[in-house]
Amino acid sequence: MNLMGVGPMELFVVLLVAFLVLGPERMVTSARDVAKVVADLRETFASIPRTLDDLLEEPEAGGKDEGDESPGVARPRRRRSTDADTGDEA
Repeated sequence: MNLMGVGPMELFVVLLVAFLVLGPERMVTSARDVAKVVADLRETFASIPRTLDDLLEEPEAGGKDEGDESPGVARPRRRRSTDADTGDEA
């Protein structure tokens, strides 16, 4: 068993050190808190593909009228050149 580069012996040492530092009561509550955080992270990361699919999904054809289409990307406005812009002095 090799989980993210951590073998069984390394995992045992980490758990033993955590037990010695935290003690039996705090170890249980800390493990419970870590499990909640991991579950929340899994749920969050599992919802990312659904959210992206919803954002990238094409709108339904029946939902909009023909005239309601977006105009597209606007072009930037061009500046009018004047004598002051070109640096010509009279």
